[in-house]
Amino acid sequence: MLGDAILTVIAAAALLDGAWRLAGHASRRPLPRLLATVSVAAAVAVLESLGLGLVGLGGTADVLAAAALLTGLAARALPRVRAGDPAVPPDPAVPPDRAVPTDRAGTASRGAVATLTRRPPLPRLGLGALAGFAVAVALTQLHRPLLGQDAITYHLPEVIGWVQSGHPGRVLGVFYGLPVGNYPVTWEVLLAWVTGLSHGFAGILLLTLAVPCLLLGAGWLSLGELGLAGPVRGLALAALLGVPLIVQGWTQPGTDLEAVTWLAVTVALCLAARSEPGLLAPAIVAGGLGIGTKTTVVTWVLVTLAVTLGLQRRRLGAQLPSLVAATLTAVLTGLVWYLRNWITHGSPLWPFSSFPGGDPRPRVIAYLSTSLLASLHRTLLEHLHPYASALSGGVVLILGGILVGVAALVLGRRRVAVAAAITLLGSLEYAAGPVTGLPPGGTALVGVVGSTLRYLMPVFAAGTVTLALAAGAGEPAALRVAGFAGLIGALVWDVVSDLSRRFGLAYSGWLWVGALMGTLIAMAVIFAARTVARRRSGWPPLPAPSGVVGPGPAGSRPAVAQAVGGLALAALLAVVALVGGSRHFGFRHAVTRDFAEGVDAFMLAQPAYRDSRVPVASTGTGFAPLAGDRLEHPLSVIPPVASCSQVSATLHSHYVVLQLPVAAALHGPLARVVDYGSAPGCLAQLHARPVYDDGTYAVFAP
Repeated sequence: MLGDAILTVIAAAALLDGAWRLAGHASRRPLPRLLATVSVAAAVAVLESLGLGLVGLGGTADVLAAAALLTGLAARALPRVRAGDPAVPPDPAVPPDRAVPTDRAGTASRGAVATLTRRPPLPRLGLGALAGFAVAVALTQLHRPLLGQDAITYHLPEVIGWVQSGHPGRVLGVFYGLPVGNYPVTWEVLLAWVTGLSHGFAGILLLTLAVPCLLLGAGWLSLGELGLAGPVRGLALAALLGVPLIVQGWTQPGTDLEAVTWLAVTVALCLAARSEPGLLAPAIVAGGLGIGTKTTVVTWVLVTLAVTLGLQRRRLGAQLPSLVAATLTAVLTGLVWYLRNWITHGSPLWPFSSFPGGDPRPRVIAYLSTSLLASLHRTLLEHLHPYASALSGGVVLILGGILVGVAALVLGRRRVAVAAAITLLGSLEYAAGPVTGLPPGGTALVGVVGSTLRYLMPVFAAGTVTLALAAGAGEPAALRVAGFAGLIGALVWDVVSDLSRRFGLAYSGWLWVGALMGTLIAMAVIFAARTVARRRSGWPPLPAPSGVVGPGPAGSRPAVAQAVGGLALAALLAVVALVGGSRHFGFRHAVTRDFAEGVDAFMLAQPAYRDSRVPVASTGTGFAPLAGDRLEHPLSVIPPVASCSQVSATLHSHYVVLQLPVAAALHGPLARVVDYGSAPGCLAQLHARPVYDDGTYAVFAP
């Protein structure tokens, strides 16, 4: 387990190092360069996982690590960025105070540390508080993991199936009636990369926890590029990240928050590309990752990239090779799933839509295809309170953004009005989409339809930007008051809702103690770094790196020392988290109030399962935790049309987890779309007796 954790950290460091060097050609500023680095590294990890999956090696840790190391070494062999290289002419629309100097001395790494240590006390306190809260959330989730229904039933079973078979990206049938294998699965492939290296669940949780941090950085850059001050940016991002649906995405592996995060990175890099055109290529890469993660951001990403490329069309010639490479990467990591569906099922958006001559939509999706606009009263007005409770501050972000836009239109404030129009159009796109409204007679599915509210995450972001722009300096007083009121109101509602939901964590009250301790530790590290930088500012500067013209920046030795020490500490913490988080994961998950945790707890109490590698087969959906702490138990889903002889053969060698028919699904319209498969009837014919039965699931021992 320790060896796998070390291998995972080394592989991730190699990809990030190589991507950081490539991103140095695009930006000299730390934050845009960091966003470009993460995008490129993630895309390379996906490409390597898919490529190795073609030969069945996508779950082999040694091979994945070797590929990452070779990639990092190849990036190091590329020519360094040289100072004084001719820069692409700046965009005249960018104010001079936001333009980036053309000196390319390769100082971004050192400058990031120096910038941090020079921060005034209040921003440093804020950074420390954020770091402390993030550490506390990570420890809480690793101690009492809460995965969520979607992660347990199909996101993670796909990931585990790919790692165990060595074929990431392959279509797997892990959900009766829903061909989830035909969904865009770029994020799941990235999870398979880290899982194939670590062979445990902790890597999945850590990667999931990194998503809101990436969203925070992308949002901070985007709002800064729009000219907004720090307090407005902080308030806006707090209101957005505090929406309960987004808070749930902090810790529960999924694709909604991940897709919106890649969208935010795309927008941030496109805005920053006005002064640094080299960021257009990583923006395209990030857009491909977003499109490949979930269909809900396809329109947003394509429009963002199309508008940006159109505005910068005169500057594209100098970047043509990098743009072509980025587009090819986006196709292979994002559009590939749509192309596969088009070839195999006749529609790029199958199973959500079908083209003439292609495969029809599955029965479940066809039944749930009602839109919110077509059933507004039945869906929203009859369930207004639960909808408002689920959205909380999101209601203020959307409605407030639209109303502020109307006021901005009257006052002639164009960019606020444009942002509000985007918010309105995004809301209409959601309301016109399938599975957002209740079908006739489908009241029992209100929970399923209500869960699609998470598709509104891009609209939350657009509403947040609208209110933040309205609250920005230079806007009319009335508009600023409305913008601040909307952001504060959304934040207050968010916090009240999050506290009642315990921030979506299975904690027992020590989260705040951990957050306080983490804040104090983070503050101590920042102040110590600043003290070291001051005392050693007299050190001689480092010589210029190979291939870089000119001497290194004065006082760069302490900056480098701090950076190396910080990275070493981060690597050590990552190894500890991977080892500790994966050890006895099943036991820790079994005591949380998660989906089907009773089955997990029962199985762990069986020595024949716990101390062996017995395979586990299930009906209905997959059950990710039953793979074991080291993924030692092969998982499979019994085909819904399996013959009784196949079911009998499976029972002889597998534990079988049977989803029991629910009485509500046996009558009415639901009976036409709910499929429990042939296994229940076959097991009854075999007179098999379950060793566990909780009324929803039954377990049969081999």
